[in-house]
Amino acid sequence: MRYVKKKRRRHLNVPFVTDLVMLLVLIGVSIFCLLKVSALGLLPNLYIVLLCLFSVVVCLIYAILALIKQNTLFRVIKSIFAVCLIIGSVVISSSVSIVDEAIDDVLEMPESYDEYVTIVARKDSGIVRVEDLVGKRIAVQRSVDTEHMELAMNELSKLGLNEEENFYYYEDYASAIKNLYDGYMSAIVVSENYREIIEENYDDFTELTSRIEAYVVTIPVTTITQDIDITSNAFTVMISGIDTVGKPTLRENSDSNMLVVVNPLSKTITMLSIPRDALMPNACLAYKDDKLTHTGRLGIDCTIKTLENYFDINIDYYARISFSSVIDVVNTLGGINVNVPMDFCERPANRSYEKKDIIYVKKGQQVLNGEKALALARHRKTVSNGDVGRAYNQQLVVNAMIKKVLQPSSFSKIDDLVQVVGDTVQTNFTKKEIYSFVNAFIENPTDWTLSNNVVAGLTGFSEVATIPGREVSIINLSDEEVSRVKYIVKNAQSMDLSELTFTINDLETSSNEVASEGETEGATGSDSCHLD
Repeated sequence: MRYVKKKRRRHLNVPFVTDLVMLLVLIGVSIFCLLKVSALGLLPNLYIVLLCLFSVVVCLIYAILALIKQNTLFRVIKSIFAVCLIIGSVVISSSVSIVDEAIDDVLEMPESYDEYVTIVARKDSGIVRVEDLVGKRIAVQRSVDTEHMELAMNELSKLGLNEEENFYYYEDYASAIKNLYDGYMSAIVVSENYREIIEENYDDFTELTSRIEAYVVTIPVTTITQDIDITSNAFTVMISGIDTVGKPTLRENSDSNMLVVVNPLSKTITMLSIPRDALMPNACLAYKDDKLTHTGRLGIDCTIKTLENYFDINIDYYARISFSSVIDVVNTLGGINVNVPMDFCERPANRSYEKKDIIYVKKGQQVLNGEKALALARHRKTVSNGDVGRAYNQQLVVNAMIKKVLQPSSFSKIDDLVQVVGDTVQTNFTKKEIYSFVNAFIENPTDWTLSNNVVAGLTGFSEVATIPGREVSIINLSDEEVSRVKYIVKNAQSMDLSELTFTINDLETSSNEVASEGETEGATGSDSCHLD
């Protein structure tokens, strides 16, 4: 009988193939993650090199272990470790992409935006349509937003209305509104850009009047750009807080105004809060005196030019921040620790007057959620020195937020924080500038000195450029206070001002503050608003 030798079947080495596939996936994911991180320029080169070396060493060790015979337990542990590294690399790459996209949202600026000009008549006039204005008198103010006025008159002229018979010109809204109230005018042309200012000074305007027509004005956006290496040069940022919910527009009352001087060489951040009602020459209205808050209605560039002229300083960047961002950021951080200086109550962000919605906060050290933190930042009615006291409280909130963000426990929330900022902030910083600053901060993470300053003034009443013909509440800054601001800003750009920090106790202020529309009706302890 002939003997036939059987061929031995070669069995697939499953553990080796598994290790090989795992190694290839680990190498691919690591390379993708490193390319993603390095492309942003967010981390210093040293960190990128260390990450590369770490990835190479891990992959080499895994490859060597794959060639060595192992027991089942060791193989399982090794595979779990590799899977964790792969998942970690994927999570890092995904987080980097999310942060990058969110920053794009922050920096995205529209090419233009729409504003509205309306025709307003008294509700009891019987005028309900624009056609009812034929043969009637229409008041047109000629001091601000003249392009809006021209558009409205051009549209009305299509109905047969003309300059000789129907349009009556006024130098300000105050005179035009008075004649509308008196019945001498049948309607008035109102730039909706100024409605908030009008309603702030005429409590019954919304109740007595109605819009009968609206026209759209398209405004092109001009981006303010700089060419500064912010990693090695001091720069100044104008932070404008807008009392709105969601993404702020470029033309809103600037309710909270803060100059921030960042000096990366001396590692100092100097903050100066300026009262919203501070009286200074409006750079967009022939340098006539106006409230600082009203300059925001003419655009962020108007606020910047006004501050630059008044304090003789240069402002490099701006950030317009919706007040709703305070709520979202604080809640995302899990609350902030603040030593609240007094008991108070305040209306919520939605301005509800319902007693059940009123926010009550007691004095003392505590963790505030987003709504309470915003309430502290907005409240001034029961603060003894009004706007100056509110500015101090705002800095308490800002300081607490900065401290919380810099805690290691907040690093895991960066994705959520950046997305919140993307929905509520507008700025002219570029992505390159932001990443380069973060890069420099990570490379040299030494302690920074934070200096808080509140600009003080005395309250009074005066006509202002945006509401001529009517006295409104203002804050006068003394020559000495203006000089102090100039000194602080200019010296902050070249030295450490940790020894020049001012507190609220250093300031002589008046308590004769006038409450604004945004405050809670009734102080702490009153029947309508009290602490339980």
